[in-house]
Amino acid sequence: MYLHNLFKELTGDRKNKKQKSAPIDEAVGETKEAPAGTYFTKTGNLVRGKLTKDAKARGARQTDPKDNQRSKVPPVTQMTEAQFDEAAGEKDACYHKVKSRYKVWPSAYASGALVQCRKKGAKNWGNSKKK
Repeated sequence: MYLHNLFKELTGDRKNKKQKSAPIDEAVGETKEAPAGTYFTKTGNLVRGKLTKDAKARGARQTDPKDNQRSKVPPVTQMTEAQFDEAAGEKDACYHKVKSRYKVWPSAYASGALVQCRKKGAKNWGNSKKK
């Protein structure tokens, strides 16, 4: 129902064509206020119901207490192909040894073998026990 009303606000009412639609930022409400019939707890959880005096005493409020925290978007980092290859690094001896033994790569068996090889060491992995 909320999306339906939001769509009506954005596109404008069909009956009232003279009414201009509001810009998207204003229609969505970037103020992070709780929708009607809900409120935010002290920890930032959205709860259904009325904001009572008791809830206010426990720290509940109409606006989002974690608004500043949630609006932060991490910076986008892009790597060139050369930087990506450099970050991947060289393949170790275990990688080559395990990859040569398994037909399907990557697979759960091969990944497990790679872990075991790195745990035991490339020189010791795959050798049978000598008596």
